[in-house]
Amino acid sequence: MIHSVTDKPIFLSTTDTVPALAGRAVIRSDVAWSAGAETMQAAHVSLTAWARGNGFDAIVGLRFEIVPNVTGKIQTALSGPLGNNTFTNTSGWTSTGFTFYAYGTAIQYQA
Repeated sequence: MIHSVTDKPIFLSTTDTVPALAGRAVIRSDVAWSAGAETMQAAHVSLTAWARGNGFDAIVGLRFEIVPNVTGKIQTALSGPLGNNTFTNTSGWTSTGFTFYAYGTAIQYQA
């Protein structure tokens, strides 16, 4: 998603305040998150687009999470005794990828 230079800027902060907006009264807040994005940048863009579209000015307490996703199919067949133990024959495939989550508290300041 590409934003024009006329889009309202959304301030992001990993702390509980936005230094550039210190002293302004908060009139509304909400929990905001972006789930399952393919890149960290996509999670960031999604979160700021949501905040902008819902009239918020900033997101504080911003956090990013990287979540591993493992998919695949494993087949196991018991194969018979080997001495006093039974062994298995395992075959199949797995694939590991990652998705990115971003979350924080969206806030709107008094005008």
